[in-house]
Amino acid sequence: MGRLPRNACPKFPVLQAERRAGVPSRLNVVLAPLQGCGYPPWHRTWQSVLLTRETRWPAFGTRLVDRLGVLSWESDHVVNSERPIVEVRALHTDELPAAIRLLARGFRDEPLQVASLGPDPERRHQRLLVLFGAMFEVMNGQTPLVALAGGTVVGVTGVAPPGTCQPTVAQLLKYVPALVPMGLPSLVHTARLNRSWGQVDPKEHHSHLGPLAVDAAMRGRGIGSQILGHYCRQLDDTSLMGYLETDSEDKVRLYERFGFEVVREQQVIGVRNWFMVRQS
Repeated sequence: MGRLPRNACPKFPVLQAERRAGVPSRLNVVLAPLQGCGYPPWHRTWQSVLLTRETRWPAFGTRLVDRLGVLSWESDHVVNSERPIVEVRALHTDELPAAIRLLARGFRDEPLQVASLGPDPERRHQRLLVLFGAMFEVMNGQTPLVALAGGTVVGVTGVAPPGTCQPTVAQLLKYVPALVPMGLPSLVHTARLNRSWGQVDPKEHHSHLGPLAVDAAMRGRGIGSQILGHYCRQLDDTSLMGYLETDSEDKVRLYERFGFEVVREQQVIGVRNWFMVRQS
């Protein structure tokens, strides 16, 4: 769909009032592209179906809303906020251990981790616990986001504010010794990976997203999209460029839904990587 103009559907004052008040209505927001924008009157049929999703046909209506997604005009980019099922907010200090464990589980079988940390899944998991623990301890400028379901951490992402995504000399002096328990081969591969990423890190003022993971048992429910939607609203509120790296083509398509664009592709330690930017 690309972009929707900020003055989309001016004939509908309710939608405009909701936008000004910052209170998105998922029914109105889903229907907005159909209302007063040159679409035929069959959109009223969809409205009837959606309005009954909590009453006569809740299961059917829920599936329909999930298929359509929820479009938000909080930014120039079309952001899929999806049906909120978790709370997304800043990570609290006492939640950090659970977040590290989730990241280690979530990244254990990713191509880059297999290439850098070896073929044994359990060893990769243990090394990732060390890696992410060191990252959050040393790179203390991070402002991570967490997704909570009933008080349980089910999703997390690192967020490095401008000027904090590349380690300083002092941080490197702390970071490398902290990674020694991973073993020399894994340490060398991780250093090569970080160096390759650092060489293409944008020079422009930017916010760096990642690592991002959702608990395996909760995937497919839009939690990753909720985290990304929250992050993109932060970018828009501060007029910041967003940046990330990924080794997953499926994730490339997800990030593209939130306005990220691939600006570079290259092999890193033998694994294809995509580098993506979301302009402010």
